[in-house]
Amino acid sequence: MAYAKDLLNEVGLGEGRLEMAHIDASDAPLWAETVREMTDRIRALGPNPIRMQAASGDQKTQGKENIEYRTRNDE
Repeated sequence: MAYAKDLLNEVGLGEGRLEMAHIDASDAPLWAETVREMTDRIRALGPNPIRMQAASGDQKTQGKENIEYRTRNDE
């Protein structure tokens, strides 16, 4: 988990976008609360910074191939 968080920091996404929780199938209230907390955390972090750089035409992304990022809601 620490390695994955380091990778997210390295690419500019931030480790706060990754969390792992072990929740029993019978513990629906804990699952719902964990999902709510993660959703709140992601919203507080804001939009994907890589997507924002690409959209703004940042110098770091100019000249590189155009990569389209999609989410389930985009399809």
